[in-house]
Amino acid sequence: MTDHAELLDRARRMVPALRERATEAEQRRELPEETLKELLAAEFHRILLPRRYGGCELGLETAFAVSRELAHGCTSTAWVSTIYTIHNWMIAMLPERAQDEVFGAGDPVLPAGTLAPTGTARQVDGGYVLNGRWRWGSGIQHGTHALVAAQIEIGVDVIERRMFLVDAADLVVHDVWFTSGMCATGSNDIEARQLFVPDWRTMPTAGLLSGETAGTELHDLPAYRMPAIPAVALSAAGPSLGTAEGMLASFEELMRNRRLAYSGARYAEAVGAQLRLGRATAELQAARLLFDETVRWVDSTYGRGASLDLDGRARCRLIAAHVTDAAASVVNLLVEAAGASSQFLHSPFQRAQRDVNTIKSHIVCDVDGARELFGKVRMGQPLAPGTLV
Repeated sequence: MTDHAELLDRARRMVPALRERATEAEQRRELPEETLKELLAAEFHRILLPRRYGGCELGLETAFAVSRELAHGCTSTAWVSTIYTIHNWMIAMLPERAQDEVFGAGDPVLPAGTLAPTGTARQVDGGYVLNGRWRWGSGIQHGTHALVAAQIEIGVDVIERRMFLVDAADLVVHDVWFTSGMCATGSNDIEARQLFVPDWRTMPTAGLLSGETAGTELHDLPAYRMPAIPAVALSAAGPSLGTAEGMLASFEELMRNRRLAYSGARYAEAVGAQLRLGRATAELQAARLLFDETVRWVDSTYGRGASLDLDGRARCRLIAAHVTDAAASVVNLLVEAAGASSQFLHSPFQRAQRDVNTIKSHIVCDVDGARELFGKVRMGQPLAPGTLV
């Protein structure tokens, strides 16, 4: 059985090739075929897949460690790989019939998706008719499926939100992903038009958010009882952290090899560069320790049969946003010191800056929103409907 150490080693071996393809990936606005083949061969999409369907059934610690390592080479690759891993975990919370149907059809299962309830559905005999358009469909170009959220009117002024698992072939993909950062994620819009979805391919969004679903007790991995938002938030922080770690290593290499154009002095002797190296190292180490401790805490909480209360879930949002913010701060600090040549489009420094600042704008990584949420929960104040916690 593939274990944590082996998967992490596979990710490390991929980094040089990912780094070489990063510019091509940006220009394509999706992952190159070579990268996809390597991701599939490495089995990262199967990290949280149930063992009964041939998956690794490992915990969040492995999923996020792999993501962070991949980001040393290409942030977008780490993001898409994590999207597939996390959404396979979500599919494992659907009814058993859906899992048999999808996972039983054979590897790979590569699901894109979004929790934003921007679709609508109406109930019909045996299922629902789904309509809607969803943004941020990361990985949909290579995706086999998508998990999307929709609202259903079930009575006067009563709305239910449900998740729908659909085949990617049944969706319309709108090519709108023209962005400054995370270009290779191909996070295009996806649309469903009068699409029938059987009952067993749906689940209440409330259950996914609480960790109480039809698939909860089907598998042994404690993570299948976990609420979605803490895991999603932490999964978004992993690529940011890995990108900053990669930039720190690149900056140290730059210091060792660079000579200043006018004076000819070695950059390694520049006090300003030394100060930034020291500051970045300390800040990044603190962020990584906090991130790793939080992930282990979440895994161990469910491993011993307990669960996160509202305070714990808000804390995960807070830590994920804080780590992402710290990673962005480190990247910005290093890019400022890397010289004007770091702004060439082929430079990994400017790409890292654009990528991490794009991740920072994701709703679960919004540091002000996460701090406010944590403060409200700690002070016992009511939360607005639809708050992601």
